[in-house]
Amino acid sequence: MNAVRRRAIVAIALSLVAGGCGPKPGLEVGLKDYSTDILFGSPVEAEPIPVPLPTQSLDAGVPSLIVSPPPLIAGPGTPPPRPPRVVACPDPPVDAVAKPAAARISAAPATGTYQYRQSGTFVAESRQVPYPPQSDRVVTNVTSNQDGTLDTFDVVIKDQMTQTTTYKLRGGVTDLFNGLYITKIVTDVGDGSPRVFAPVDLGLRIIALPAAKNVAWQSSATDPQGRTNFNVNGTIKGTQQVNACGTLLQGWEVSLTGTITGPNKNVTLTATYVVAPQMGGVIIADSVTQQGTDEGKPVFTQVSSVLNSPTPKPLPG
Repeated sequence: MNAVRRRAIVAIALSLVAGGCGPKPGLEVGLKDYSTDILFGSPVEAEPIPVPLPTQSLDAGVPSLIVSPPPLIAGPGTPPPRPPRVVACPDPPVDAVAKPAAARISAAPATGTYQYRQSGTFVAESRQVPYPPQSDRVVTNVTSNQDGTLDTFDVVIKDQMTQTTTYKLRGGVTDLFNGLYITKIVTDVGDGSPRVFAPVDLGLRIIALPAAKNVAWQSSATDPQGRTNFNVNGTIKGTQQVNACGTLLQGWEVSLTGTITGPNKNVTLTATYVVAPQMGGVIIADSVTQQGTDEGKPVFTQVSSVLNSPTPKPLPG
C-alpha cells in the first residue's frame, strides 16, 4: 500500500472517530410568556418516540387527577426517548376577544382528540422523569339524560399508561350539589391489572355550578374496594383567559387542595385548572402537583397543560 493511500485511510478513520465521539449539540426550548395564559408551553409536532422498557410504576396506585398519569421509569439499559421537535405556539391577534365563560354546562362536549402542550416532572426514589411535551386527551362515550341534557363523558389519556376518567354532570332543583364530578378513574399500566378508583358516593366535585367567583365547596369520594379516599376543598377564583395557540378562550379558574389516602398511601394534592362550561366542561388548562408517599416510597408529580385548539380531531370512524 503506497504512502498516499495509507494517509487517506488514516484521515478517513480519524474523521469518523471525531464525528462519533464529539460533543452533541443540546436542545434548547424557549417558553414565551403570554399574559392571558394560566401556564405556558409550546405545542409539538408528533415524531416517533422510542418507548422505554418500564419497571413497575412507582405510584400506579395513586390516581392522577385530571392530568396525564406519571411516566413509567425506564428499565436498565433503556436509551432515553428522542426529544420531539418543538414548534412555536402563535399569539392570538391583538384585538382578539374570548367568548365569555358560561355559568352552566348546557351542551355535551364535542367528541374527538384534543391536543395539549404540557411540561412537568415525575420523581420517585431519587429518579426523575420528564413528562412528554404533548399529550392527547380523547373525549368519548358521551351520554345524555332523557331530557337531552349532558349525563356523562369519558376523557382518555394515553401516554405510557392509559388513564380513563369518567365525568358526570349533576343538576337538579337545588344548586346545593350541582356541578361536574369525577365518578371513576381507571389507570392501565399494561400489566393486565388496571387500577380502578370507583367511589360509591356522588364522586369528586371539581367545579360547582352555576359557576361564579368565590364559590367554594368541600368534596369527598371514597372507593371502599380499593380503600382509597379523595378529600378536596375547591374555590372558583374567577374567569381566566387561555391562549389555545392563537385562539383566545375563557373559562373558570378553580383552585383545589386536598389529600389522597389509602393503605400505605398519603399524598397531598394542589391543583389549578380552567374549565369551560360553554365547551361542555372541557378543561382548557391545568397545573397539578401531587406529593407524598405510596407503598412506603416518596413520590412527586408536577405537570401543567394548555389546550392547543378548541376544535378536536374527529375520532376514527
